[in-house]
Amino acid sequence: MRFLYNLVRYCYPRRYRNFIDIHSDKLIEWGSRRNYLKYLDELNKIGIIKRGDKYSVDKFSKNINISWNFRDPGSAILNDSRSPESFEETIKLSYEPEEFRELLKEAGSERNTAIKTVKRLYEGVTNYTT
Repeated sequence: MRFLYNLVRYCYPRRYRNFIDIHSDKLIEWGSRRNYLKYLDELNKIGIIKRGDKYSVDKFSKNINISWNFRDPGSAILNDSRSPESFEETIKLSYEPEEFRELLKEAGSERNTAIKTVKRLYEGVTNYTT
């Protein structure tokens, strides 16, 4: 999820380009040297991205076409007119703790796991156990 969040965040200002060049250093930063290719392959398999063929070691960045339903800027999730710095911050800006806990439970999380996740994410917020 964090890898996809960072990919979408990077692609948003470049969304009108056919292919977006992304240096492997960025992809490694978002995933890891060991996992970023696996993440790209998974996103390719489910149709979220399509990889270009212009990659060459030390010459060209990886180019990606992203199939994402970007919102118009008026509907974007912003913090002080800027995109949130992290996936976790985006969740906190988008959902109240109770809403997020219910989403986790609806997605199949155990009640206790959902409560712990919300507690860890919303540090100091107290109305997440009801």
